[in-house]
Amino acid sequence: MGLLGKSPEEYLYSWVLKSLGSNVESPYLPTLPSMFNGKFSLVYPSIKNALDTPRGARCCCYEKGVRELQPWLNEYTCVWKADKTKRSKAISQAKCYFRISPCLKKLVYFYLTSSNLSRSGWGAVPQRESTVRFQSFELGLLFLPKYFEMEHFEIADPFDGTSGNKFPVMFDLPLTPYGPEDESYCLEVCMERGLINSDKPKPVDFQNADQPVPTGIKIPTEEYKTTERKKNISIKDVSLGVKLALENTFFPTSSNKI
Repeated sequence: MGLLGKSPEEYLYSWVLKSLGSNVESPYLPTLPSMFNGKFSLVYPSIKNALDTPRGARCCCYEKGVRELQPWLNEYTCVWKADKTKRSKAISQAKCYFRISPCLKKLVYFYLTSSNLSRSGWGAVPQRESTVRFQSFELGLLFLPKYFEMEHFEIADPFDGTSGNKFPVMFDLPLTPYGPEDESYCLEVCMERGLINSDKPKPVDFQNADQPVPTGIKIPTEEYKTTERKKNISIKDVSLGVKLALENTFFPTSSNKI
């Protein structure tokens, strides 16, 4: 999460959301409105989310100083909850941006990207300049219904048992907004409060250490390591990955229309 400004109008509404909207008065987006007027929600784990998951939320980076400058963002933030897909205790690092209908059943587009919600990821026009600048290289995949001969994507419901040619969403709908006690996850804050212990014991390298190897511990040889790596990337695993990627329960195909 990056610095978005002292108010939502400073950057979030005036730049990111109007880029994801349908119209705006802008020299860069001439067909798009000068200000986003839809409803915006952000799914980002709370501290409680992080403490309730086995692996925490260390993949989510939100600096303490930046967090303190934009408390207004909590009004738009929703907790990570994925009971339907049984992933509530597996916080995702994926950055997804999508536009959903008020009925929560239709998807206008789905954008999976490496871009954080920040100025470096979405670009900005520096003061006294007229060109857009990006501070990082990003990669994304945009799904548009028209390329699948559809007017919209239909959202899959894991509970109905008939996902068929529908688009999967990784968290539960409707979203669950932050409660009065919820705070956005920040590693620095958790460490200051003693909620997370950063002093983890370092593993002992018995191959290079002077101390004797304890009874029962076997040092893996290079040949063994190579064999294990090959097992982890077996033809069976690759075939399964290709199969899952091609199944229409994961991504819509043009053969079936809504």
